[in-house]
Amino acid sequence: MINNKINTSGDGNIVITGDQNTVTTNITINKGDKNALARHLAENQVEITDIQELNSIIDQDNPVPEEKKSVKK
Repeated sequence: MINNKINTSGDGNIVITGDQNTVTTNITINKGDKNALARHLAENQVEITDIQELNSIIDQDNPVPEEKKSVKK
């Protein structure tokens, strides 16, 4: 039995498992480019109302980064 650790931190990660698989990808949407995302979704027959809802969620999502806390020794 083989144990592998897969790290998927960062943007644009693609993971595939199994035997004799092939993945070909061309990621052309840049982080933060909602217009490109909307175009891509529309080109792939996603309903305009779903695209609008997703854009609204993206606009409302404002994650607050966690503060680094120092550890007293």
